Amino acid sequence: LLQEARLRTALSLTDLVNSTSQPYIVYANITNTGTEIISDFKHMDVLVYDNEDGVYEVCTYDQDLDTRGYWKITDYYGEFIHQNELDHGEVYKIQITTVAEVPKWFQITTANGVYASGFKK
Repeated sequence: LLQEARLRTALSLTDLVNSTSQPYIVYANITNTGTEIISDFKHMDVLVYDNEDGVYEVCTYDQDLDTRGYWKITDYYGEFIHQNELDHGEVYKIQITTVAEVPKWFQITTANGVYASGFKK
């Protein structure tokens, strides 16, 4: 059953926008492009690659924190069915607060190991 859920899970990471001041905050949209509902956010991580230092950072989910090393959902875009669950075709805006000074590449990984990545322009 777990393998079947993985096969039905897909997401995309788009519209990466970086703030210009410290702490470095990146905003992005995650879209559920699969048929499996994505809702286990506390077991999802965002990897950030710092282009200047050449190091990776793992940001964990915490809806209540605005500190470095964490990410959270900032906009559910008017969701009213299955609240706090990313259904097929739905989009959430996330905020990634990173230690990286020049964050360039990002990857978000679901609890079942499916991931999506994107580059910040």
